[in-house]
Amino acid sequence: MGVLGLRGVDLKSGELKGIRAARPVAALQRHAMMLVLLLSSLAASDRAQAACAPTSPVNNATVTCTGTTSGQNGNTGYGSLTDSGNTINVLSGASVTGIDTGVQLHDGTVNNAGTISVTNFSGVVAVTDLTVNNSGKIFGGTGAFAVAAGGILNLTNSGTLIATTNQPAITAFTANVFNSGTVSGGTRAISANNINLTNSGVMSGSDSVIFGVDVR
Repeated sequence: MGVLGLRGVDLKSGELKGIRAARPVAALQRHAMMLVLLLSSLAASDRAQAACAPTSPVNNATVTCTGTTSGQNGNTGYGSLTDSGNTINVLSGASVTGIDTGVQLHDGTVNNAGTISVTNFSGVVAVTDLTVNNSGKIFGGTGAFAVAAGGILNLTNSGTLIATTNQPAITAFTANVFNSGTVSGGTRAISANNINLTNSGVMSGSDSVIFGVDVR
């Protein structure tokens, strides 16, 4: 296939005649070009869908989310329950969306200026301690929380936190909340064992605004 056979020259046109293998070589070149374009398209698609970097699982990292991130970690928009010490920055105009969880981690910080949402459970959830600085929007899913922490939650909200149906917007063992935005819970705005609240914004719930054993 690699040898060109020349059968002659057309004296009137000056063109070479009978260049065998020209068509197979051209076909191979076209196939190669199509493969390159396909791989480039797949890479671009992966970058568009996986818009939080670096990818999870990861520890002690600064994570930046831009564009649209949907299910980067399976049913979770971003993160895993083993991620520890990360600072996750969801930039203005960005969105992180999951089926079960929007953003999840073991412990760390979430700075949200975009939108975090979920279909089923919590918008942002941590196994232990969590710091959230929200100037954007965080939505809980069906029957779950906007923000949940198993330990101490330090939350500063100037944006919007919304939980639907039968759950509070914020829950933690200890919740230290500074709110100048909107917190709307299905049952309560905050439910925690210990609550330290400074509020200059709007907080609402169908049962009560807050519920806790020790409220200050």
